Amino acid sequence: MSLWIYIPAGIVFVILVILFRVGFFSKLNFVHKSTERKYFLYLEHIGPYMNLGHVFRNLASNCLPHFKPGTETAGIYYDSPAYVEEPNKCRTCCGVLIDEDEKDKALQFAAKNPLYKLRELPPIESISVTIRDFGMLTYMIMPMKVYPKLMDYALKSKVINSLDEISGGMVEIYHHSRKPHEIEFILPYGPGKEKLYLTTQPAPKYKSFDKKNN
Repeated sequence: MSLWIYIPAGIVFVILVILFRVGFFSKLNFVHKSTERKYFLYLEHIGPYMNLGHVFRNLASNCLPHFKPGTETAGIYYDSPAYVEEPNKCRTCCGVLIDEDEKDKALQFAAKNPLYKLRELPPIESISVTIRDFGMLTYMIMPMKVYPKLMDYALKSKVINSLDEISGGMVEIYHHSRKPHEIEFILPYGPGKEKLYLTTQPAPKYKSFDKKNN
């Protein structure tokens, strides 16, 4: 019997091992919470979300060291790559979340680095789900699981009536000060969510079966 017949089974096995490794089959625990009041020191980005790795690496090496341990990076994502006609026009604000006691330090950093802006983010009622961060595979695979289930949970919980209400963007916080590392996905729905709309770039054109803003 030819060994070639075992190749498809082997490929399936490897895929299943990878999915299991990154937690694809794990249960998601959704939590209603009010986000913390923070200052967001950020810069804007236009382009495919898959190309954001170098942006966050630069934040980690050039920005994070100026602030106290426990400061985390975060991204606010405004568009759904599956629905836009040109994914290279997806909008993101990438930055670090700053406590109020380091606001002055953040202002000084922004003054020396004109691409950065500083904005206050108020507490906002939200739905949150946290997963383990296993690195690149997590970023490639887990959003395909998390976002559809998060949207479905928000609709079933009746905190939103349609996906069009997610106008301020979706938030991801990268808790790399934790051991093990974690990623927190946040769907803001309460008053103040419009404060998250920090991008100054025009929205990309959506496909005919338009579903806006994730």
